[in-house]
Amino acid sequence: MPQSRWTTEERLEVGLAMVRGQKPVSQMCRLTEAGRGLRYGVSETAVYRWRDQFLQGARAGLSGGRGDEVEQLRAENEQLKTIIGELTVANRILKKAQQL
Repeated sequence: MPQSRWTTEERLEVGLAMVRGQKPVSQMCRLTEAGRGLRYGVSETAVYRWRDQFLQGARAGLSGGRGDEVEQLRAENEQLKTIIGELTVANRILKKAQQL
């Protein structure tokens, strides 16, 4: 993957501008003259991706960095519930087979 020509600070600035609603996305993406606002010359797709990364980082920061960990635990919990259900059904079938 090629290295980005945009610094973390520039991407942060764009993310903040989007969250604040300072300028329309299309205007932020266009390359403008100096002194007339943000001047990035970047695709809208990249800007939306930066915004999503910015918000994801904010969520992780506010949750103490545990956002991904919580999601992993929830997924593992669902898997374990499924396994317990399958084992319960198998156990009941075996008990009924022993009674015959």
